[in-house]
This record gives sequence, C-alpha cells and structure tokens, in this order.
Amino acid sequence: MKRIALLLMALMLLGTAQTVTAQKKPVKRTTTTTPRKKPATTQSNQATESFVLGDGKLGPLNLGQTTASLPKKVAGLYDSYKIKTEEFGDMDDSWTETNCYFYKGGKAIFKALVNDNKRLESFTLDNGSSFIKTSEGFFVGGSARDLFSKKPMTWETWYTGTAFARKGHWEFHIPSDDLNGADFPAKLSDIKSTAKISMIVYYKSLPQ
Repeated sequence: MKRIALLLMALMLLGTAQTVTAQKKPVKRTTTTTPRKKPATTQSNQATESFVLGDGKLGPLNLGQTTASLPKKVAGLYDSYKIKTEEFGDMDDSWTETNCYFYKGGKAIFKALVNDNKRLESFTLDNGSSFIKTSEGFFVGGSARDLFSKKPMTWETWYTGTAFARKGHWEFHIPSDDLNGADFPAKLSDIKSTAKISMIVYYKSLPQ
C-alpha cells in the first residue's frame, strides 16, 4: 500500500514537471496593412471661355472706344495687342489702314479697324477665334451651309479667293475653294458640305 502511494506521488510530480517545462510554440500573428489610396487626381477640364460679338461690343471692348483706353490684356480673350498702319491694294486702287491686332498664344486672332480719331470702327474675326461667337451663334470655322440656311443674305464676290455677304452690321466670308464651281453661292448645293466660315466682320456702320 505504501509502495502504491509512493508510485502515485512520483507520477504526479513527473506530470507537473512536464507541464512546467513544456513550452507552447508561439503563434505568429499576421497582420495585413492595406496601403492608403491616394486621392484620385482628376485633371479639371476647364472649358474655354466664350465671348459674344454683337451690339458693337466684344467682351469689354466697344466700337467707338479709343485705342488709348484698351486693356493691355483680357483673360481668355487676348494676351496682347499691337497697332499697325499698313498699305493695301488691289487691281483698282490702293489705300492705307490702321488696325489694332489682338493676339492670343502668339497668334493674331482678331483685329479692329482704327479711324483717324484713333477709335475702333469694326471688329474682324480670323482663324483661331472660334471661341468668339456672334449674337446668333455663328463663328469662324463654323458650318458655311448652316450660315447660308439660317441667315438669308445676298452673296457676291469682290475679293479674290472669297465670297461674302453683308446684312445689318455684319459681313461673312466663305473661301471660293469651298464652293462647288460657283463664284458665290446662290443655293445651298453651291456650298461644299465641308465648307467653313473663314471670316466675320462687325461694322459700326456698313461701308457703302
């Protein structure tokens, strides 16, 4: 009996020793770090500012305004301007004009005729001025057929390489190369489907 008790005690001591010395294998904790996403960068597509030509005005510019009062630049309209006096001529005559050329991105995109009193007499829109529209929505580079259909005018040709029409304060030009064999358009089919308005002039008063 005593021997059995000693045996049980020995077994108990052995089990305790194994529990103390036994080391559990550490559990490796894994963590996943999700990188923060950078805020999506979006390039803002700023629409080109548009201007309306009509009622003797183009943006802050007015017919009758003196060249001395012109702003050096107008955001979105022009970066600079330069006044030039030039000689012009054709087969019948020659003349001198003073024009104020307005530049955007280094290119002259419209001009104003300057009279002897140094006041603006007319605005002429050229290539690169498509962001300037007339009060009726026409612009240089716009459809010539659309103009012909929506604005009835009498067309003629005085200038080499262009057909033109005048109405009210306006004068519109279409290149002769954009016509289907006609000197000037008398009907819609005389104008090529790809024809564009090449120049628009707004006069303080139409020349006689």
